[in-house]
Amino acid sequence: MASNVLGAPLQACCRDPLTGFYRDGFCHTGPEDRGLHTVCAVMTEEFLAFTRTVGNDLSTPVPAYGFPGLEPGDRWCLCVNVNGSYVVDTGHVVAFTDRLQYEVGRIGGYKSLFFSGEGLVCRFRGQGRVWIQTRRLGAFASWIQPFRPVKNRG
Repeated sequence: MASNVLGAPLQACCRDPLTGFYRDGFCHTGPEDRGLHTVCAVMTEEFLAFTRTVGNDLSTPVPAYGFPGLEPGDRWCLCVNVNGSYVVDTGHVVAFTDRLQYEVGRIGGYKSLFFSGEGLVCRFRGQGRVWIQTRRLGAFASWIQPFRPVKNRG
């Protein structure tokens, strides 16, 4: 049985819409999955808009492939492998492999940085893997808090 990053049994990501490389609701992978669709993400309007700008539109239905198009709140299995370069909002980076080089910079002008809170991005170069999440930073921190190891004082 597949396990999650904490070693527990893998839980379904979403069954409506049906996600995963194998379209079974789980973000598990196999030799056929060249993209490694292993990250279950909750879609936000900001992330869906981002996918449109980078050529991987997740919000537009593609009936020929049985893809319904995603809406904010939907869960979907994502993959993020870098072979060359990749740019992602700094608030969505969880971890990345040590063979990647990175730099933090801004995208857009100061207006977008100060008024929307967006504009800082992480530019990755090289070959490796980046794990991303789609929750706002505060919501992600609250969600992961129960999984943090607790130091025993005794």
